[in-house]
Formats: sequence, C-alpha cells, structure tokens
Amino acid sequence: SELVMLSQKEVDYFEKLVEDLLVLAQVSEPRYQANQDLVPLQDILDEEVSSVSAYDPSGTKKVKFDPAQGTEKEIVLGDRFLLRRLFRNALENACYFSRTEVVVQCELVSDGFVLVRIQDDGFGFSDSALLGFGVRKTRRTLMGNIDGRLSVGLGSVIMKTVAEIHGGRVVAENRLDPFGNIRGAEIRIYLPRRP
Repeated sequence: SELVMLSQKEVDYFEKLVEDLLVLAQVSEPRYQANQDLVPLQDILDEEVSSVSAYDPSGTKKVKFDPAQGTEKEIVLGDRFLLRRLFRNALENACYFSRTEVVVQCELVSDGFVLVRIQDDGFGFSDSALLGFGVRKTRRTLMGNIDGRLSVGLGSVIMKTVAEIHGGRVVAENRLDPFGNIRGAEIRIYLPRRP
C-alpha cells in the first residue's frame, strides 16, 4: 500500500542519513588518516556504475562508463570504502537528476592526477547549490522534492571531504551548450595518481 511505501522511503532515508553522519564524523576526526590501500580505480568505478544502474527501478536511465585508453590499470592510494562512497554519492545524484543518461569518464591529467568526470543530462545545479557545494552549514534545512526524495545536503560535504583527505579535490559545475543554456551537471573528481 501507499503507506507502506512511504514508511519504507522514510526508513531508507534515515538509514542513509545515519550512515552519512557516521562517515562524516569519522573523516572529520583531527587524527583521522585514510587507509593507504592500493585501490584499482576502474574496478571500483565498474562496481559502482553497475550498482547504481541496478538501483534504477524504472530502467529508463542509462549509466555509461567510458574510460580513456591507458587508465585500465590506474591505481590510487586510499581507503577503498571511502572512495566507493565518494563515487556512489556522485553517481546516485547524477542518476537521480538526469533525464535519460549519465556518462562516467576516467582520464589522466598532466599534473599527476587521475580525473573521474561524472556528467548527467538533467537540469543542472542552481546557483545556490553551486555556492553551497561541499560547504558545511551550521543550520540544516530539510529539502524535499515532489516525489518525496529528502536531503539535508551532506552528500557533497562527504564527497569534498573524502577527496581532500586523499589529496584530491571535487569540482561541481553546469554543462553549457554553445548558447549558454544548461545541458546538465558535471562533477569532476581529481585524485593523485600512485607515484
């Protein structure tokens, strides 16, 4: 029934909220140091793309992983769980806000970083979302969408924090066509390549 579905949605939301808070508390600890595992980047991206694709109940949104040649064996040093969480947050948001498609690309960039680019074909970020991306707020307001999706805005904070403790960074921006119209959103995740 509708009541059971609504209750399940709320349970799922609070479960994710508690998990977000625990992850954020863990990585915000001043003495926290990320594990230095050898993490095969493409394996993690493959797994997270498959996971997010399987989660789309409508089956209408396509998530395409398109790595550049030469990145197949790319390894990053870090905490496998946190890196998965970083990519999952970005992919879930992109999939949710996309109209039909999410494209994930992986490439090597010249300053010693590997770049993971996640693009969707949705409505893009609002100005306030871009300004507040990754910023911890002292007061939280619960944002709900018409379909009942709830958020307190921790996802971008987790993405930014996890990238930074791995020596990387996250950039959020809108994708524009030649006339300046928004074609979707883009998240760029830079992580240091293993020396």
